Amino acid sequence: MPINRKRIFFITLKVAVFILLAIALYQQIFLERDFEAFLVQLKERWTEGNVLFLLGALFLMPVNWILESLKWKMLMQRIEPLTFTNSFRSVLSGVTFTMFTPNRIGEYAGRFLFLKKPWNPNAWLANFAGSYAQIIVTLALGCGGAYFLLDFLLELTGKDMLVLTVLNALAATSVFLVLAYFNSGWIIAQLNKYLFKYFFKKYRLLKTGLPFFLLVKVLLLSVLRYNVYVLQYLLLFWFFAIPLGFVEGLQFVALIFLVQTLIPSLALLELGIRGNIALFFLSAYSGMEPEILSAASLIWLINLLIPAFVGYGFILVLRKK
Repeated sequence: MPINRKRIFFITLKVAVFILLAIALYQQIFLERDFEAFLVQLKERWTEGNVLFLLGALFLMPVNWILESLKWKMLMQRIEPLTFTNSFRSVLSGVTFTMFTPNRIGEYAGRFLFLKKPWNPNAWLANFAGSYAQIIVTLALGCGGAYFLLDFLLELTGKDMLVLTVLNALAATSVFLVLAYFNSGWIIAQLNKYLFKYFFKKYRLLKTGLPFFLLVKVLLLSVLRYNVYVLQYLLLFWFFAIPLGFVEGLQFVALIFLVQTLIPSLALLELGIRGNIALFFLSAYSGMEPEILSAASLIWLINLLIPAFVGYGFILVLRKK
């Protein structure tokens, strides 16, 4: 009986992904964090009647990924139309693969499993446009939050010129990225003219760029996703009784997201990074270190680890010819 190499490959892939997810859970929860202390915090806040905040954050998790699925479906409409179900499966499978790749570049590796033509460069462009739009929103709103907290940042760091220079540079970068985003057709035309004249000749979207109104819709969905993320953070901060008002909470979360975006990382290791960034800013403001770390741990579990396991379930049952 001939060896089915594709079958062996997919079985090996599924086993390897499961092992890596299990390692992620064990490493980040049981080794890197004081798991017992986290459970104590969770139990205390639960009995204090803060459970509605936690339930709200949990409810927003599927909302977040539904918005991303709609964005992916919209981007793929002119390339390879997807049903919403397949788009949702594709997105969560992408989350699974991002756990093990730098800066989540493995996202497309998970998504292409549900495409009929996974090596279509038009699909690569669509995936890049979705991620690019999310980065624009994070940088722009993060800079806004940082400017509102400027006095706090200057006092915290004691490096006035450095902080102002970095913030102004990031704000200028945000403006440049927005201009580039809406002029992608011109940029692609120049690249095709001077660098990729023959390679992209047969790929329409890589010759013209994505339509303007599609880019607007994608950017608006990215703003909605960003707001969902922010609200989740706020709900978990309130669940752990961290004294942040709504407005100042928005500013601090925007600042945390901004710094997270600027630091290269593996999603597998993001729990430590998230916790340290949140701790750096919020401990100086509230001094509630265990609660801050618990909130960061919980947001990582809700928004990354749980969706990654669900995505793995979709990969596990995938039957692809």
